[in-house]
Amino acid sequence: MVKFIALLKSDMKYIVGFSLILLGGCVPVFNTGKDDSIIKKQIKNDSLNMEWHTYSSSFSATRNYITVRKNMKIDTLCISDNIADIQSDGTKFIIGFYGTPKLYTNKIKVPENIFGHTVTIDTTYVSDFKKNK
Repeated sequence: MVKFIALLKSDMKYIVGFSLILLGGCVPVFNTGKDDSIIKKQIKNDSLNMEWHTYSSSFSATRNYITVRKNMKIDTLCISDNIADIQSDGTKFIIGFYGTPKLYTNKIKVPENIFGHTVTIDTTYVSDFKKNK
């Protein structure tokens, strides 16, 4: 037993060092300092820039969000997992959804206007997955 304790004390620095490396490698980094989203579609008007961001995923339900930028101001219009399309006719934005706007199983509320432009919701889109059933 005394030999085991002596061996443990002599190798303690290696055990502690290895444990710290192992634990440090297991902790995820949540803030990488960059946005990992992909811009799926972008609409530019005279003073507004609308972007539909998505994330690459092997799952069908991934979080998407739409941002609108005017001059130096930026606002998130909505975060949803069933966005189908975004369009603009110059004075209003049209956001298409596969059914009711939602994030996972929770219904979401989309603002009726942003930066003085009207937002219209179109819930008539049908996904290809549902068409093939």
